[in-house]
Amino acid sequence: MKQALLILALLLMASTAWGSPFLGSDPHPAPIVPTQVQVEITPQGGSATVVAGTYNVVGPDVQLYDLNGLTPNKYTFRVRWADGTGWWSEWSLPFVAGKPNAVGGLRVIQ
Repeated sequence: MKQALLILALLLMASTAWGSPFLGSDPHPAPIVPTQVQVEITPQGGSATVVAGTYNVVGPDVQLYDLNGLTPNKYTFRVRWADGTGWWSEWSLPFVAGKPNAVGGLRVIQ
């Protein structure tokens, strides 16, 4: 499970249904199927918050968290997930992105 998380490549994608920015990942290889997802969000100058994520497959991508409600700032994200047996992975490597003031998605800044 640790290897699968190391392979986890976080990326940003736009939802084709709603147009909202989402934190996403590549699909996990079978037979590993995440049943729970947690996303740690740390705004620049703030403290970390862990929120429940989702695991919605949209086309070739997996939607983990809807970023539309975040205020403009620089954010660090980490993700972990559990499989059907209840085993949790380690946290992923940090992913840094910024949400500009203008309407739109996030952009990678590191």
